[in-house]
Amino acid sequence: MTEKTTIPNIILPSLSSLALKCGVSPKLIFAEAGIDLESIQLRDLDLELHEVESVVLLLSKHIGEPSIGLLLGAHLQAEMLAMFGPLIASSPNPRVGIECFSRFKQLLHPQFDLKLREDGEQAALYYQSNDETPIGDLPFYAEALFSALVNLGNYFIGGQKKPLSVEFRHAKPANSSLHEQTFNCSLEFGCQTDKLVFERSVLDLPHLSHNFSLHQLFRQQAQEQLKQFSSPIASQVKRIIKGNLSDPALSADTVAHQLSISRRTLYRQLKAENLCYSELRNQVIIETAKTMLTTTHYSTEVIAYELGYKDRSNFVHAFKRLTGHTPSQFRLMK
Repeated sequence: MTEKTTIPNIILPSLSSLALKCGVSPKLIFAEAGIDLESIQLRDLDLELHEVESVVLLLSKHIGEPSIGLLLGAHLQAEMLAMFGPLIASSPNPRVGIECFSRFKQLLHPQFDLKLREDGEQAALYYQSNDETPIGDLPFYAEALFSALVNLGNYFIGGQKKPLSVEFRHAKPANSSLHEQTFNCSLEFGCQTDKLVFERSVLDLPHLSHNFSLHQLFRQQAQEQLKQFSSPIASQVKRIIKGNLSDPALSADTVAHQLSISRRTLYRQLKAENLCYSELRNQVIIETAKTMLTTTHYSTEVIAYELGYKDRSNFVHAFKRLTGHTPSQFRLMK
């Protein structure tokens, strides 16, 4: 069975928010891409790579802006990126933030990556992979990444630093005014690499939001998530569970059947990754329940039904056992 490239849905808030800002219905954009936005949000489902790219390109078409990546990067805020944003924000400086970005990129988008090179008083970030994972080839990838680096970088250090120069592989657009406005520096197109050059000293400027204890906590949580996300069998199992949570008959046998393997093989492959089916299922249920409790006004009964529970009490008992709080308490806390 071929493993498809999936993108964690933490990128959804930024895409939906940008669409709304531009006067376009997010639901319309996702529907045109063949995606049920409400189902994706409620069940915390991941998206396939081609789906994410389709949404971005459709949004670009609707608002009439070919350089959609620049708008996306400038619009991005750390809190839109679930745990990934606070992980970077709590870093001591941009240097560590860049290292975290590359180390945990799978939690955001596997085909984003950065290579840092330092030379004298200057440093350069290249839109290139640090491992065997390929990078996205559409122009909006590098545009979004560099635009976000300037936007969030200045936000974290509390300054107005601008790049020394920016280079892009793609051809110069008919209208490059948005590029000039975004970067306010020397621009070149049709280059061999995508590159953002800046003063080397920026790398060690302190983040205003640095918090050592929180950063260590976020890093530990990210490491745990990365273990499961980087496991092909675990990611496939979680995706199937997420897509069938409301089915009370969902079992390990059902999941194994959809993977075209036996239940014994499923258990063996999960064990090799120090995982088990019941733990993965509980994790998916709790993650989805937390999302629904914090992003909707659905009653506990409705959420229990959506998660495949026959009655509210069983869901409440399971949620409290796994989180230490009842659903109502968790909702009030958030």
